[in-house]
Amino acid sequence: MQNIFLYEYVPAFLDEPTQKYHGYNPDIHPGITDLFHVAAFRFSHTLIPPGFYLRDSRCRFRHFDGHPGIRLCNTFHAAQTTIKMYGIEEVLMGMASQIAEREDTVIADDLRESVFGPKQYSRRDLVALNIMRGRDFGLTDYNTARQNFGFDRMSNWSDINPELNKVTPEVFTTLGKLYGSIDEIDLYVGGMLETGSHGIGPLFRAIIKDQFYRLRDGDRFWFENNKNQLFTQEEVARIKATKLYDVILACTNIGPSDIQENVFFWHSNSTKGCPQPMQLRGKHMEKCVELVRHDSFSGSEFFYIFSCVICAVVPILLAGAASVIVKHRVKKTAKIKASATRLCDHEVKMKDALRIKALEWLNGSHSRKVTVQFGPSDSLLVLSRKNDKLRNISLREIFNVIVESNLDTEKACLALIRIPKDHDLVLQFSSTNKRKNFLSMFNDFLQRQGKALEVLGTIASKMYETAETKEKRQKRLEHFFKDAYKEAFGFETASSKDPVAAEELLNTELTKAEFAEVLGMKANSLFIERLFAVTDRDRSGYISYKDFLDTVILFARGTALDKMRVLYNMLNVSQEENLSIVDFEQMIRSLIQTTQSEFSERNVQDLVQAWLSSVGLAEKTELNFEDFRILLQKHENDLGKMGLHLKGTKQVYVPKRSALRTESFRVDTDVFQLQSRQPWLRRRWSSFITYLEDNRQHIFYLAVFYMICIALFVERYTYYCTLSEHKDLRHVMGQGICVTRGAASVISFTYALLVLTVCRHFTTYLRDTVINQYIPLDSAIMFHKVVACTAAFFHGRTTPSVT
Repeated sequence: MQNIFLYEYVPAFLDEPTQKYHGYNPDIHPGITDLFHVAAFRFSHTLIPPGFYLRDSRCRFRHFDGHPGIRLCNTFHAAQTTIKMYGIEEVLMGMASQIAEREDTVIADDLRESVFGPKQYSRRDLVALNIMRGRDFGLTDYNTARQNFGFDRMSNWSDINPELNKVTPEVFTTLGKLYGSIDEIDLYVGGMLETGSHGIGPLFRAIIKDQFYRLRDGDRFWFENNKNQLFTQEEVARIKATKLYDVILACTNIGPSDIQENVFFWHSNSTKGCPQPMQLRGKHMEKCVELVRHDSFSGSEFFYIFSCVICAVVPILLAGAASVIVKHRVKKTAKIKASATRLCDHEVKMKDALRIKALEWLNGSHSRKVTVQFGPSDSLLVLSRKNDKLRNISLREIFNVIVESNLDTEKACLALIRIPKDHDLVLQFSSTNKRKNFLSMFNDFLQRQGKALEVLGTIASKMYETAETKEKRQKRLEHFFKDAYKEAFGFETASSKDPVAAEELLNTELTKAEFAEVLGMKANSLFIERLFAVTDRDRSGYISYKDFLDTVILFARGTALDKMRVLYNMLNVSQEENLSIVDFEQMIRSLIQTTQSEFSERNVQDLVQAWLSSVGLAEKTELNFEDFRILLQKHENDLGKMGLHLKGTKQVYVPKRSALRTESFRVDTDVFQLQSRQPWLRRRWSSFITYLEDNRQHIFYLAVFYMICIALFVERYTYYCTLSEHKDLRHVMGQGICVTRGAASVISFTYALLVLTVCRHFTTYLRDTVINQYIPLDSAIMFHKVVACTAAFFHGRTTPSVT
C-alpha cells in the first residue's frame, strides 16, 4: 500500500511525478497534520460524480429502471446491499471505466444536502461539514496558511483565482460580503477556490506533498529504507513493480483483460477494459428522493388530546382517592385508639373540653403547631394538628402551677409552664390577647380542680435559657440510667465524685412514659403499667433513682426466686393473697400483643390452660406463690439470666464482661402446643395478610418506583422502535438501540435516586415533618440498595447485541 499510494495514486492525483527517496530522516515528524486531513485532502470531493456504473467483463453496463447508473444520493445508506446484490467485481469494473468529475470548484449535487441520508430520512451537506470541521479543529485562516507554506498573502479576492474571476466574478463578490475581509476566509474555501484548469491549487498541492513526503521520509519502517533490513533489494523491487491492478486481480474474480493496467486513468487507446458509455450527469439518472419531514403529530390528534386529558385528570383522581383513603384510615385509627384505650365516661367529655391553638417551642431551631386541651380531669393534653396525642401532662400532684410569661413581647409572646419531674411546656402565641385568653382559660380550669395558678414575669432570653426542654431532660436521664447501671455492676460513677451531680441525680424521677420509652414499649401497655406499679413503691406516680437502682440490681444480681416474686407481684394486680387466672391471662395477652402476634382471646385461654395442664394445675382458679413457682420451675435457670434490657444498655452503659446476666428471658413454647390448630393454608394466608399490612408503605413505594422504571423503559423503547423511524437508528442497529435507550433512561432515574437516598441531613430534616407519616424514611438505606440493584440490572441491558 505504501508503494501504491505514493508512487501510483499521488502522481495521478497531483499530475506530477513523486520525488526520489533519499532514506530515513529521524528529524522529520511523520504525523498527520490537521491542515491535511481536515482541509487539503478533502479536495477530492470535487472529483466525485453523482452516480457510478456497474458492468461485467463483457462491457455490458447495467441499467436500473431505465437509468444508466446508480444514483449516489439514494445509495449512501445501502452500500452494503448494493455490493451483496451485484458483487464487488461489477462495482470495481464500473469504477475503472468511469471518468471522475472535473477538478474545479463545483461539488456534485449528491454531496450537497444529500449525504448519508437513507431516502426520506436525515440529510447532510458535505461542503458545510468540511467548513465546520475546520472551525471545530481551529484551523488557521487561508492567508496565514499560505504564508506558512512560503506563498504570498492575498490582498484582493480576485487574486485567489484570476481565471475563475473572469468567468464567475459574482462568486468572489458574494464571498466578500459574507466574510468581510480576505483574512477571515476559511482554509477549505480558499484552497478550493485556487482550483483551475491546471488542477489542484498551489496551497493544497503543497500541503498534500508535504504530508506524503513526511510520511515516507519520517517512517523508519518505510519499505525502501534498506537500513531497517525489513526487505531485500529483490523484495523492494517486487513491491515497486506491484500496482493496484495486481492487487485487484489477486483479490477478486476480475480477469486480466477486464480492466486497464493503470486503473486511475482511462485512455482511448487502452487495449484492456471498457470505456464508459458517457459522462454521468444528474439528469441521466433517477432523481434524489426529496427529504420528507416526519410529522409525529399529524394523525395523532386524538391520542395527543386524550393523553393531555389523562395527564390532567389522573393526578386529580389519584389525589382524591388518596384523600378518601387517608380520611378512612384516620377514622379507622381513631376507632382503634378509642377501642384500645377503653375511654371512661369522663374521658368521653374530652370532645367538649376547652382547646386553644399555639406554637410549641421545642429547642432553638424547632417548633411545631399544637392544640392545648384542658381536660379531661386534671390533665393537660398537647395534641397535633390531626388531634393525635403528643403529650399528656398530669397535674394531679401539682397544686400550685407556675407559668412564666415574657414582658418583652416585641418578637414573641411566650408562656412557659413549669412541670416538676418532667420537661417543661413552652408555648408561643401570635399576640398578647391570645396569651391572655390562654392564661384565663388555664386559671379557670385549675380553679375547678382546686388548684392555683401563679404567673411570673420575665424576659424571653431567660425563658429560653432556663426552660427544661426534652433534649435537656433526655441528657439528664441518660446520666440517670448510666449511673444506675454502673452502680448496679460495681463500677465507679461520675456522681460519686461530684456532690452536685449526685444531688441532681437523686432529685431526678422517671415518669411512666419515660420508663416505657427506655424499655422500648408503649406506656399504655399492661406490662409497663404492672412493672411501673411494682417499681414505684411510694405510689407517687414517679420512679426515684433509688427505686430504679433497686430494680436494676434485682434483675442483674437477684436470684431466680427474687425475680419470680417480682413477676408474681406484677401479675397480681388486685394485690390479693392469691393470683387469679383472669389476671394471669390478661398479662399473657399483653405480652403477646407486644410481639404483634395474632392471638384471639380464645387462643390465649387455650394457651394458659395448656400451660397449667402441663404442670397439673388445670383445675385451679387461683394461684398462690408456690403454684406460680411450680409453673415456672422448668424455667428457673432461665429466670436467673433474666434482666432489664434498656435501650442502648449493651452498647453504652454495661461493658461486655459485665453483661453476662442481662440475657433475655424466653419461655420454651413447646409446652404450649394448642390442641386445635388452624389449617396450614389459612395460617399462610393470615401471615401473608399480616406481612402486607405491616409493610404496606414499603410495598406501595416499591410498586411506584418500579412502575416509573417500567414506564420510562417502555416510553424510550417505543420511541426508538416506532416514533423515531425517520432517524433510521433502528434500521442500522436493530432492536438493540431500543433496549439500550430504554435502559439508559431508567439508569438516569435510578442514579438520581441513589444520591437522594443517602442525603442524611435532608432525610433527618424530613423525619421531623409530617412527611415522615407517609414515607418510610427509616428505610432509606434499604431502598438505596434496591435502587442500586435495579440500576445494576438495567446497566447490563445497555450493551445488547446488535441484530
